Amino acid sequence: MLEAVAGILFVIAMVWVFRQRHWESWAFSGALICLPLIYISFGVFASSEGVVVKEVVYGLPFLAGGSLLLFYGFRFSAYIVAALWLLHGVYDLYHQSLFVNDAVFSWYPVFCAAVDVSVALYLMWYGTAIRSANLKLAAKLSS
Repeated sequence: MLEAVAGILFVIAMVWVFRQRHWESWAFSGALICLPLIYISFGVFASSEGVVVKEVVYGLPFLAGGSLLLFYGFRFSAYIVAALWLLHGVYDLYHQSLFVNDAVFSWYPVFCAAVDVSVALYLMWYGTAIRSANLKLAAKLSS
């Protein structure tokens, strides 16, 4: 429970910083790329072989989607980024069911899922404020 509260508080601070610096057009997509990199870095310290490869494979949709949406804006991109964040939250909660990465801290999946779901909910709301729900137009909106 404390992990979830910490995750939500982290997102409140993150959104505040992104909005203050007018980073909404790229930062949520860029941060999406970091999510699998965290699990991959945990995999480096795992005791089982092949964990890094599995983390890379499961992380590919987030790496590819985040990279694409970081550079290209199009209609409904805010909702696509939100869906990827939400999907990563599901991944966090089912991670141990897919395979064991014993280097992941016991509190991390709940914390990360709370972050992911909170960001997804924010982006779904924020998408209604942006013309065509295009994140690339967010910089113009907040200027």
